[in-house]
Amino acid sequence: MVVSGNHVSAAGSAVNVTNFQSLIGLNSNVTVSHNTLMHNARGVKVGANSLTGTVQAYRNALTGNAAFGIFKDPASGGSVIGTCNWWGSKSGPGPVGPGAGDNVSVGVSYSPWLTSPNLDGNCGTKSKDD
Repeated sequence: MVVSGNHVSAAGSAVNVTNFQSLIGLNSNVTVSHNTLMHNARGVKVGANSLTGTVQAYRNALTGNAAFGIFKDPASGGSVIGTCNWWGSKSGPGPVGPGAGDNVSVGVSYSPWLTSPNLDGNCGTKSKDD
C-alpha cells in the first residue's frame, strides 16, 4: 500500500496503519511518502497488532502534530522506518531524537532527517547516536 501526495490536518491520526478487520490480515510493506501531515494528534500511527512487514515513512512534512510525528505502538510488530522526514526543526525529532521537532516514538528509525521543509532536499543529518 502506498500513501503519497496528501495534505492532512486536524485528524486524530493523519495516516493510521491498523488491523481494523482481522479477517483481512496484517499490513505488510506500507509506504508513506511526500505527504504534509500537520496539526494532527499523530502524523503517522502504527497500531497494535497491525504489522508484519515494514512501514516506510519518508520525505514527509511532519509538523505541529500534538502527540507524535510518527508513533509505533510497542505491540505493533514489524518495523517502522521514518528517515528523511522534515520534523519541523532542523535539529530533527524529539524526545527520543535529539531535536526540537515533532515527537518520534521508541521503535522508529528516524535518522537521517531533512534539515529543511523541501521534501526532495538533502537528507543527510544523522543523530550523534547513530
